[in-house]
Amino acid sequence: MTITVATLLLSVFTCSLVGNFYYPRLALRLRVHAVPNYRSLHPEITPRGAGIVVAAANLVAVLAGYRLGLIHYQSVLIFFSGGLFVTLVGFADDRFDLPAVSRLLVQIAAAIWMLYWFGGMPELGFGEIIVDLGWLGNILAVLAMVWFFNLFNFMDGIDGMATSGTLYVTGAATLILLINNNHELALLSALICAAAAGFIYFNWPPARVFLGDAGSSFFSYTIAALILGSLWGDGVSLWTWLILLGYFVVDTTVTLLTRLVTVRKWYRAHRSHAYQNLARIWGDHLKMVRLVLLIELFWLFPLAMLSIWMHEIAPWLTAVAFLPIVVFAVRNGPLRENA
Repeated sequence: MTITVATLLLSVFTCSLVGNFYYPRLALRLRVHAVPNYRSLHPEITPRGAGIVVAAANLVAVLAGYRLGLIHYQSVLIFFSGGLFVTLVGFADDRFDLPAVSRLLVQIAAAIWMLYWFGGMPELGFGEIIVDLGWLGNILAVLAMVWFFNLFNFMDGIDGMATSGTLYVTGAATLILLINNNHELALLSALICAAAAGFIYFNWPPARVFLGDAGSSFFSYTIAALILGSLWGDGVSLWTWLILLGYFVVDTTVTLLTRLVTVRKWYRAHRSHAYQNLARIWGDHLKMVRLVLLIELFWLFPLAMLSIWMHEIAPWLTAVAFLPIVVFAVRNGPLRENA
């Protein structure tokens, strides 16, 4: 069994690595590329949409895992079918720039699909209190997932940011899920991690190719599925996931709230996230990516592990994890857009 899983993970990594070696030439031929504009932090045309290669490597492995008896049919419907759907629509957006309304409808449909096959939103724990939100929980879950799908897109604004964040989250999640004996979700998480690992070489600053909406849609959908799936199991709470994803959640949320207060047309495209501002001010994407990784590995991950062992105070640990990042995001976010 161990050899089979190792072979599957190595195959995903290799396919992603080799596929992304050849993809940039195909992307430029198909005109799937990012053209510099006022939002860009890149001075030249760069191939994008490489997330379709990352997703393909992962999705084939999900089917292989099913044939090997490692992954259940329900998970194939959720991770393969839903993942394929959002990836193809994301790639179409990379090529043709789909209307925002179309993307929103796709995100809502993907969230409903996931909730349907998981059986809705489970009960949530708030310390020692267990709450069943019923039908309201399903509505809130759809809204939360749509926000989460966009969150990853917002965080894909400099080289290596979204991919390194995915590597960290899925790597940590694999360990946590194994500790809680959820071997199927741990394998699904590890497969996402392996696919991202095969791509990071090409996306590491200075990036030679971008994930595009195909990649951010795939990563956000599959990680959301990991979260929802684990909530139906035992041991991994929503608080643990919020801590793991702390930097992404706080930067995007603080940026949105700050723009609501300070910018009249807050909904317009912008590049005012804290990580974007600092990357621009420093003139160095790599420095910013390394800073976020340090925050994730040495601040958020230990607190996430602590939230498992001390689940009764997990909400307070979440607040502790978020507080310094909130201060960081407020100081370096939209208020420094013109610095």
